[in-house]
Amino acid sequence: MASIILNGDSPLCGWAKAGADCSQLRSFHEYGLTDREREVAGLWSLQKSALYISNELNISEGTVRNMIKSIYSKMSVSDRWQFAKKLAQ
Repeated sequence: MASIILNGDSPLCGWAKAGADCSQLRSFHEYGLTDREREVAGLWSLQKSALYISNELNISEGTVRNMIKSIYSKMSVSDRWQFAKKLAQ
C-alpha cells in the first residue's frame, strides 16, 4: 500500500522515495483538494494508472476516475498533460 501523507504543510511526503517533489503536496492543498483527492493526485502525478491507484487506495477504478475529473475541475485543467504542466509551474 502507498503511504501518503495528507497534510500539505508536512515537510515529508509518502511518495518521496518514488522521486516526486514533496512541494506538490502544498500545490494540491492550494487548489482546495480533499485529503483523498490529494492522495489520488499524488499518485496520478507519478504517472500511475487509475487501476493502480484504485488497488493502492482500496477504492473502485470508477471512483478514481470521478476524483480525477474533480481534481481537473478544481485545478482548471482538462487532461493529464495540463495537470503535469500546472504542477511544474
